[in-house]
Order: sequence, then structure tokens, then C-alpha cells
Amino acid sequence: MADALRLVVRTPGGVAFDAQVRSARVPTGSGAIGLRPREEPFVSVVEPGLVLLRGADTESFASTAGGLLHADRSEATIYTPFAAVADTAEEVLAALERALAEPEGEIAARRRLAELETRLARELRIRTAVPRTGGPRA
Repeated sequence: MADALRLVVRTPGGVAFDAQVRSARVPTGSGAIGLRPREEPFVSVVEPGLVLLRGADTESFASTAGGLLHADRSEATIYTPFAAVADTAEEVLAALERALAEPEGEIAARRRLAELETRLARELRIRTAVPRTGGPRA
């Protein structure tokens, strides 16, 4: 795909998705954002929800438990404690049902990871919002 963005969805268990896409729609706290090749680099908090993945002639879905998104001009990576990727909404729902049937310890670990990601994202926002100066503070 000549005009494509590499999109990677990473979980603690490995890579759930890694492919070239024309665009993606990702849920964030301020609404869904679109990802396309050659966009300005950014970092964002991803809200739990459905990510729409559009290829040249395909459309896929990724359900995530929220996390962090790091995007640059040619690649975007979503870091999430859980992801289910499928070609149809029914397949995504089936994957979510299987995940809910997992032992409670795994789900608790995922919740702790989500809390850690939220705190990390908050800290990153604070650090980027505070201007840094070279001199001593008054």
C-alpha cells in the first residue's frame, strides 16, 4: 500500500495487530480521532472502545481496554492491556466474551496495567504542559 500507515496494537501478551492501514479511528477522551499517514507526531490517551481499521479494500475492528497511542508520520502504536482484533463486529464480540471468561487474576492484572497507564499519561501531560527554563525558579 503506497499511502499507508503501519499500525501496531501491543498488549502485555504480545502484538495483537501489525499491518499497513490507510486510516484508523481511535476513541480518546476528547472524541474519536483519525489516523492517517504523514500526520504530525503526537501522544494521546486511548479510551476503552472500538478502533476502526481501514485497509485498501478491507475494514477491520479492534476492541481495546484503553491505553496510550503514540503516532508519527509513518507508524502508530496503541499500548493497551487488552485487545481483540477481527474482521467483523461479531468476531470482536466473541473475543470479548472469551476474555471475560478468563480467570479473575488475569483481569485484575489488566486493571492494574490500565491504572498505571492512566497515571503515566497524566504525568506525561503535566510534564509537557509545564514550560522548562534553564534558570533557577523564583
